[in-house]
Amino acid sequence: MSKDPFEQLMMNIKGNASLRPRRRTVKLDETGKNGTAAIPYEETEITITVQDLKNQYDKQNGRCYWMDYKLNPNDIFESRNNAAMSCDRLDNDKGYIRGNFVITTRFANLGKRTMSNRKFRIFMERWKSDVRNEVREDSIERFF
Repeated sequence: MSKDPFEQLMMNIKGNASLRPRRRTVKLDETGKNGTAAIPYEETEITITVQDLKNQYDKQNGRCYWMDYKLNPNDIFESRNNAAMSCDRLDNDKGYIRGNFVITTRFANLGKRTMSNRKFRIFMERWKSDVRNEVREDSIERFF
């Protein structure tokens, strides 16, 4: 019997959701003037299914949402392979629910971390330009 990479991805999601620290520090108000408090983490909601993961992969044409890199689903079985599939939540305040996740590489997901989606998209577009050796609008070459 062959292994299903999307079942492995789901196992990774469940494992990562359970690895969260027991407590987190948050601001008591928006200004932070009242200091911070350590509060317990709430459990990360997981309602997506293996089929949802497959559907999202197909919707993205098998490419990393952030990098447009062609994913090889079987890379997930290789330990520490940053080209492997990963599931990124678009809003980290929400769980792994329909409409709140995309398929990425581990490389992109780990790189993005808590950066806003907008900032990370801009970063990735600049990175892709640099890889293609293009001169960007904000490039120093434009000043010469």
